[in-house]
Amino acid sequence: MSSKTIKNYINLISAILGKAIEWEFININVANNISIPKNYSKPKKEQEIYNNEEIKLLFNALENEKEPFKTMVYISFYTGARRGEVLALRWKDIDFENNIIHIIQNKIRKVDGTKIKETKNKRSRSFVAPQILMTKIKEIYNNQNENDLLFDYYPATYTRMWQDFTKRNNLKYITLHDLRHTNGSILASKGVDIVTIAKRLGHLPATASAYYLHAVSEEDKKASEKLNNLF
Repeated sequence: MSSKTIKNYINLISAILGKAIEWEFININVANNISIPKNYSKPKKEQEIYNNEEIKLLFNALENEKEPFKTMVYISFYTGARRGEVLALRWKDIDFENNIIHIIQNKIRKVDGTKIKETKNKRSRSFVAPQILMTKIKEIYNNQNENDLLFDYYPATYTRMWQDFTKRNNLKYITLHDLRHTNGSILASKGVDIVTIAKRLGHLPATASAYYLHAVSEEDKKASEKLNNLF
């Protein structure tokens, strides 16, 4: 198993033992003393992204979808925000006047439900969003309270909706997190510098470099073909 999976199992066991302490069945939570080894033998999952043609198919399929799922996917694609960040967006985080989206908080799973907390690595960020996205968001705005969430969904529910959507429309399946990688790869392929990409996605520049600089874009392939046909 991966280190992350092991950590999730330990967290679950710790939560159960914590409740047992609360009910006075036991005195010590032994799960708190476990160190988590890294499984270096487990191969790292290859990054999956959509190419230009697959993105067109995605948007065509979205046109027939109902709200709010359609806008959730648009936000995931155009912002590169994490699943929990999309689900934690409040109306006051959307600046329609200046086309700015503020990513300030994150919705995470808990044993007994969900919790709103700070973003991963505590890196809040703000960036200008494409007009097409702001128009889509404005279409679902109906004078909601500024502290209301745009989408009231459990994280796993959004994942299931995405899985059903891709299967129903015969789209190549990639995860919602891979949709985030698609955003970063597109920006890199269009010549956006890695520091700007890192800021928009909430990465450290070194992390963003590891994700996106090695990706061979379709534009890069075309450039190679032009060089190959010089003579």
